[in-house]
Amino acid sequence: MKNKTPFLFLCCIGLLAAFITLTFAQPLAAFPSPLPSPIGAEEPAEPVSEEPPEGYIDYAVMTGITLNGQALTTDQPAIIEDNELYVPLRAIFEEIGAAVEWDQGTRSAIVSNGWLTIYMQIDNPGYLISGIDTIDLELEVTPILRNERTLIPAQAMWELFSADIAWDRDTMAVDINIRW
Repeated sequence: MKNKTPFLFLCCIGLLAAFITLTFAQPLAAFPSPLPSPIGAEEPAEPVSEEPPEGYIDYAVMTGITLNGQALTTDQPAIIEDNELYVPLRAIFEEIGAAVEWDQGTRSAIVSNGWLTIYMQIDNPGYLISGIDTIDLELEVTPILRNERTLIPAQAMWELFSADIAWDRDTMAVDINIRW
């Protein structure tokens, strides 16, 4: 029979390695690895901040609307919701002479000035513009319904109607200039 010393030596080394691994592996895992991540390995995700960015407004009611230099009286004020400014559609467009219709079945507002008609649906980013040509436009912010009134995002007012819209953070007043 051959000498069993090398075999016993290797068994002892194996048992020692298992003991060290089980004893120290978990505490050592808490330390960051000094080695770079392997190619193609996913980097750990950055922690998501619970705080909104500076200047973010979750919800606010605007104190007044000025339309083309004149104070506008509305039964639904302009609001800021999720950092987006929304203005009351019907009050603004009827004041400048456009016709505004509401289709309850599709929850859509239709604004027309005789030569141009714009269709918009609550919570739908698509806007249909019908005039000389028909254009489908999709924006990031959708019209919303609050207190049974359609509110249109300021972004849509600017893109669809070339309106200049400004608001004052101190007075919470909105100034809209539109020639439609």
